[in-house]
Amino acid sequence: MIKQNPSKRIKAFVMILQVWNLIGVSIFIMDLLVDLTTLNDAELEFRSRFPLWIKMFNAAAVSLGFLGSIGLVLRKAWSKSVLVISLISVIIQMYHSFFVAYSLDYL
Repeated sequence: MIKQNPSKRIKAFVMILQVWNLIGVSIFIMDLLVDLTTLNDAELEFRSRFPLWIKMFNAAAVSLGFLGSIGLVLRKAWSKSVLVISLISVIIQMYHSFFVAYSLDYL
């Protein structure tokens, strides 16, 4: 079987996807490391609307998204499955954020 090289557009898209996921990982890490004493009462109340299980879905979404994008760069077959699991985690997390925690009320 002959392997085809992906086009330059596909390569550029995968690199953008990888940078996007790296930004997501860094934001997740910054959220974990935030000093709670620097937050005001409204920010603390908002953070309390996100239980541990949602933070676990957030961790799964960003880490699996980054891992899946690396798999795409390396052209691994498992990257599609990993990215689908990441997408499902994002959907669950965003549903909770918009419809349970009412995060849009804080804009």
